[in-house]
Amino acid sequence: MCAIAGLISVGTDPVDPGLVRRMTAALAHRGPDGEGWWADGEVALGHRRLAIIDVEGGAQPLENETGSVRVVCNGEIYNYRELRAALEARGHRFRTASDCETIVHLYEEHGPDAVAQLHGMFALAIWDRTLKRLVLARDRLGIKPLFYSGVGPRGFGFASEIKALLAARLSRREVDPDALLQYLSCGYVPGTETIYRDVHRVAPGELLVLDPGGLRRRPYWTLLPGEPLRSKATAEEELRALLTAAVREHLVSDVPVGAFLSGGIDSSVVSILAAASTAPLRTFSVTFPEDPIFDEARFSRQVARRIGSVHTEIPLTRAQILSAVPPALDHLDEPFADPSLVPSFEIAREARRHVKVVLSGDGADELFAGYGKHLGEAYAAWAPRPLVWLLGRAASVAPAGRGNRFEETVRKLRRLADGGGIADTGRRYARWAKVCGEAEVRALVPDVTPGRTATDLFAAEALRFATVDHGERINRMLYTDCRLGLPGDMLAKVDMASMANALEVRVPFLDHRVVEYAFRVPGRWKIGALRGKRILRQTFRDVLPPAIVRRSKRGFEPPVGEWFRRDLRDLFHDVIGTGSRFLPCVRRDAVEALYTQHVTRRADRSKELWAVFALHWWATRNGVGL
Repeated sequence: MCAIAGLISVGTDPVDPGLVRRMTAALAHRGPDGEGWWADGEVALGHRRLAIIDVEGGAQPLENETGSVRVVCNGEIYNYRELRAALEARGHRFRTASDCETIVHLYEEHGPDAVAQLHGMFALAIWDRTLKRLVLARDRLGIKPLFYSGVGPRGFGFASEIKALLAARLSRREVDPDALLQYLSCGYVPGTETIYRDVHRVAPGELLVLDPGGLRRRPYWTLLPGEPLRSKATAEEELRALLTAAVREHLVSDVPVGAFLSGGIDSSVVSILAAASTAPLRTFSVTFPEDPIFDEARFSRQVARRIGSVHTEIPLTRAQILSAVPPALDHLDEPFADPSLVPSFEIAREARRHVKVVLSGDGADELFAGYGKHLGEAYAAWAPRPLVWLLGRAASVAPAGRGNRFEETVRKLRRLADGGGIADTGRRYARWAKVCGEAEVRALVPDVTPGRTATDLFAAEALRFATVDHGERINRMLYTDCRLGLPGDMLAKVDMASMANALEVRVPFLDHRVVEYAFRVPGRWKIGALRGKRILRQTFRDVLPPAIVRRSKRGFEPPVGEWFRRDLRDLFHDVIGTGSRFLPCVRRDAVEALYTQHVTRRADRSKELWAVFALHWWATRNGVGL
């Protein structure tokens, strides 16, 4: 796990190696164990290292036998031993025991198509000196980030984080208005664009090739519909085997590997399977001594006792979580409106005191329908329109901002009412995912909205995926989650929170073979009457404590609503500020109206307020004028 950066000259002048050093310096938090550079006239590659495999000898950039091919890679290649054995049988000679050296020799055999043979999470760059070719690739699900820019006199650049491109002055820091609208709509910038006009994202499962013929991009992996499974018993058996193999493969490491254990079904399954392959397993859970409603310690303890793990509980107080707000938001490359980034950041910081690598259960919700919106989508398929309207009315008059299970139920009812009556697939998904409604967006940024709407933009993005034929309505929604929300929100959050603290998080549920199989499982096997992940519960019911099998999904949302009324009140007003400190494109009176509605409990505006708060924080820290 590391960070990568590089520059390619587009003219006759050689690349300044000092610029790449500035880029890697901006990424030092991702790789505190070492750094490396290589430059040769028109190209320079840089790397920051978090040493996991071949701790002593795996420094990058890595090269082939003749030095004609070099690679920098962020991530882990889990099947590198099998690939290496096959390559050595064909005469290739290796200089290190690094998993990433496999990539250069595989490229010699197969060219850019070599990435299709890699199992793992990765963002990589290969320089072919003979062909003057740069190859960029990102893993299939988008676990690791990769950005690039071709604007400016310094040529083409790429990096693991946007801040490295800014350090090399490869962006003019001009905000894309459409990206701003989409951020306010869904809380992040989806797809291959970013908040900056001239910085772009490599898509999950995508190859970019830059050579004298220009820049070309194409997918090397697509999540295609598979043959639907007919036997539930067979599905459970094969799913268990695939997950077991994926967890075993994700344990490859030359340093100890731990696991996050929240007490939910996803992390419990991963921890149980990991403990069967390595002993003793270190597990980590979080406790909230001041907020019992969020505390899941009694469930994680049951699993820890059952598997005999070395269990560490990390108590988080409100003051501790709030103290993590500034450092967590300081790491934003783009505005990002998921407040669970804050406790995730603090958990990663605490876990890093014990290990460098942890497994997590992330991704299971997007594969097996674990969120409330998935239940809402299932209910919306059959619920009569009058019932949907009635539920929405009931939710609209319920008190907001109490921070209890009643409010959680109200939110679910509102979600059903919001999306259930919308026939258009893309618009329905946009409604499920919304942070700010269209009226709020227009009020907040009226000068940005003429001629287009945030809902239209995000709905069009969602529609590209929501209409792919993955069978039932639920699987079509899950496919959209995997292609849009998962890389844009969940995985982006995990990468930011963990790598800011030099912690590697591995996600066995997102092994591409598990993902492909999950989409052969009919949607009706995933959703029960009251909860999701039905087939996952049934598959592992013999090894999970009964209380965890029966549990409903418990989200990891901090009580932001109460924060804005109490703990964050002063910081919110300080960040939003007055006069010139207030972003010119955002209407102050609209923000104040939302805040008044929230503090007087006329409406729960925590999502909208956090979106504005994070936007202002990002813009102020990055010198961006909106």
